Amino acid sequence: MITDEQLLKIDSYCDEFGSQYLDVKEEVQDHLISFVENEIEENVIDFEHAYKKMKEVFPKEEFNMIIKSKKICLEKKYTKLIENEFLTFFNPPKIFLTIGLILTACFFPLIKTIIHKDFQVIILIAFLITLYVIIYPRLKRLQSFNDSKKKPLLSVKVKSRYEIFVRIVIILLHLSNTIRFFISDFSAIYLFKSFNPENKLTYFNLMLILVVLTFMFGWASVVVRDKMYEKIRNDYPSAFA
Repeated sequence: MITDEQLLKIDSYCDEFGSQYLDVKEEVQDHLISFVENEIEENVIDFEHAYKKMKEVFPKEEFNMIIKSKKICLEKKYTKLIENEFLTFFNPPKIFLTIGLILTACFFPLIKTIIHKDFQVIILIAFLITLYVIIYPRLKRLQSFNDSKKKPLLSVKVKSRYEIFVRIVIILLHLSNTIRFFISDFSAIYLFKSFNPENKLTYFNLMLILVVLTFMFGWASVVVRDKMYEKIRNDYPSAFA
């Protein structure tokens, strides 16, 4: 069993050539600790001899290769986790809910009659709600993530890429909803009718469907982000003050 003092010695060696990311450093450190423990157990030697052999086996060049390998593994791991969480979110009940909302947006005339006059207000409300769920949780979590004192996390960087992608998609959905107010009604209706020759759906129906998709996609993004944040926090508690 390696003592705390011996762990600090291995940690210092990691810092000598270390990664800029705290989680990558911890993964490399675990790799070196396992090597030292195996040497002590299998060859019946003390820590100093095992540590010396570790430095011989993992010089700077080899150490940098391990860092690159761990970075690739972590990026793949968290990218896969995000994909799995996103797919898991859309379970059968939520798929049926999405289909139900889209069908309602398409074929329920009462909702169309009530909402149509205040459609701009609905778009604004949908935009503000989406903006809230995107920005507020991030600001709240930044208060608990002390990035000024700890090294950045590669896992957080992967999560941030996902969040950027989500924002782009949501912004595009909102632009699709609001573009009718920046071009002439004639151009908008003509463009829509070219894809809807039988006039089975109105332009309003299309806009309402986009509101539904924005809502569901935004909901999924918040759930996935929350789960990934907790996963990262549990995996690397030292990065959170």
